[in-house]
Amino acid sequence: MSSYVITTQNITNSRRIRRFLSLLFTLASRDIRSRYRRSVLGPIWSILQPLILMVVFTLLRSLTGLREGGVTTDLMLTYTVLVPWQFFSNSINRAGPSVIGNGSIMRKIRVPREMFPVVGVMTAGFDFAMSALVLTGMVIALGEPVNLLALLWLPVLMIMLTLLALGVGMIIASFGVYRRDFILASGFFTQIWLYASPIIYTLEEAQGQLSETWQTVYLLNPTVGILEGFRSVLADGTAPDLDLLATSVPATLIFFLLGWGIYRYMSQYFADVL
Repeated sequence: MSSYVITTQNITNSRRIRRFLSLLFTLASRDIRSRYRRSVLGPIWSILQPLILMVVFTLLRSLTGLREGGVTTDLMLTYTVLVPWQFFSNSINRAGPSVIGNGSIMRKIRVPREMFPVVGVMTAGFDFAMSALVLTGMVIALGEPVNLLALLWLPVLMIMLTLLALGVGMIIASFGVYRRDFILASGFFTQIWLYASPIIYTLEEAQGQLSETWQTVYLLNPTVGILEGFRSVLADGTAPDLDLLATSVPATLIFFLLGWGIYRYMSQYFADVL
């Protein structure tokens, strides 16, 4: 009897998971289609944006005397971290308003509330995949060193970046339901975070300008270790600095668990507010 109950529960859980995943992909594809509807270039915009920023940031490096080598070196130093940063930033800015944007669905259909921020991250993942293809082509075309063992770190770095983005996005989504200011400020917030991360400059360049105390404070930023990990793997062909990457783990987990906990608690009352 007990084995039959367990089997039935397994079947029920399996069906729920399939329905959950099906709805996830349905909502994600809907958001992607609506974003590029009536657009001439369509998904190409997801490629153009980081490419344009790469050129701008490379020019800034040149004007501020931060050039480490030729133009191709600066392009790779910038683009290898700009692509994951765009994923991180887009994930936050799409997860933040996801609950408000799907309020009608939440009122009509009983669905897992955690689904909506996850969909925001998934749509950002689509843009990331498009830009990653260009990044792969650049690495090959420019003859950058490729270390197959180092490439195995990319899934680890992506998981950390995704958890961090999802945690921050859930915090913004939770409070944004009650106060729209949180959502309106999220774009400005991610812009500040961009300049506080090693994108236009490298970690080594930042450390050269900071005192030991401020270096310690700077390393509290979880994107520092993660983005430098991407730069090491893709631009240098080496494994990430494990000590540096380890500094990002606690903050990443704190943001994710805090965001998940806040969202789980506050989502009980979303339907009443929406």
